[in-house]
Amino acid sequence: MRLVFVLAFGAVFLYAGAMKALHFEETAAYLATVLHAQEGVARTLAGLLLVVECGLGAWILLARRSVVPVQAGVLLMIVFVVWALLMAFAGEAVACACFGVQEQLLEGRWSMLLRNLVLLAVGLAALKPPARDDKPEPATQA
Repeated sequence: MRLVFVLAFGAVFLYAGAMKALHFEETAAYLATVLHAQEGVARTLAGLLLVVECGLGAWILLARRSVVPVQAGVLLMIVFVVWALLMAFAGEAVACACFGVQEQLLEGRWSMLLRNLVLLAVGLAALKPPARDDKPEPATQA
């Protein structure tokens, strides 16, 4: 069952990163708006974010028996949960292109938080260490 959670968790990061690449301008505009950043800074952050998400998704999928990439993904999801919480309480009408689709955060501002909490739960479920397939060898007598 852990493998299902690992594959889903890795796929979400790959998808989110790919959507940021496909909708790069919207992602950069979102970051510029919420961070009050200059265009160049926002574009750099958008590029960094899509590379981190795609790289992390690939790492989780390729090293699916290891908990280390999943731990890194859980840490990033915690950051995203805190971010969504701050945005929800700020109450600003900002369109987020987190998954390539613009969400109006004022009307459905809790939806981003709820989605991130669900993804965090998937990551936590994927943290269960993988079962060992190898059985201990019986002791041999000399």
